[in-house]
Amino acid sequence: MEYTNDQVESIGGILKSLNPTSVAILLFTLDETVDTQTEMAERLDYTTAPVSISFKMLSELPLPLVENNREYQITAIGEATVNLIDKYLLELDIDLCDVDWSDESDKEEIDTALRPLHNSRSMIPFHVLNAFRKGIGPSDSNISIDDVLSYVQSVRSETGEGITRRQIKHALTRFEDENSIIIDGDTVSITKKGAEQTSLMDMMLDFLYSSEDHLSTPDTEIQSNGSLEIPARMTISQLSNHIQELEENYGGDSVLELRWPIESVNKAPKKMG
Repeated sequence: MEYTNDQVESIGGILKSLNPTSVAILLFTLDETVDTQTEMAERLDYTTAPVSISFKMLSELPLPLVENNREYQITAIGEATVNLIDKYLLELDIDLCDVDWSDESDKEEIDTALRPLHNSRSMIPFHVLNAFRKGIGPSDSNISIDDVLSYVQSVRSETGEGITRRQIKHALTRFEDENSIIIDGDTVSITKKGAEQTSLMDMMLDFLYSSEDHLSTPDTEIQSNGSLEIPARMTISQLSNHIQELEENYGGDSVLELRWPIESVNKAPKKMG
């Protein structure tokens, strides 16, 4: 399915925000046994400052994963993101249920799995990832570097932003450094990790943008570029219906396995003081 550059960058904004700390915070916000930022910091073996910074960052995203009504509460998009990241990490043999959040090696394992997405400074890596998702060139498994360069340059020219081939090659090098791709001469092949990162972007795009009917609410606005301004909160019925439609589109395969509580979407916010 085709998606706009703005939609790809909205997903890029979410993926950039996801590091071990922010993933843990999203999980803790769904966990009724963790009520305060101080408790979260203790679970992570941190001071409260990184937790507060992460909450602020997650709430200020164009598609916020938490919202602050004097108290922080996870949004429906945040809850879906938790479950999609859970699905992604399981494919890389990392089970969030088994993570010891005070153990630096466990957190480093998650950090490695999420790189180079979470520490990207620009949106270039996400347009590169979208090139992988679209299977630019004649072969999905071996993609021409020139085809990737041409695709990303054309995308950036559409937005009026210049970009050099050197910048795109730098992004490709970062994907290779993080074992997401293998560069062999003039072609790129996708590794297991890279394929799962590509799948993650695909699932997030599908979840947020493939069905205007289920995601549209009276508060939803259609932007001038035709993309949706997704409301941060959906009813359980809307979220469940949307997941069901996506599973039908995928031939019955589960797109979003809700291992983490969906009921919290409509619960009163917990104090995160």
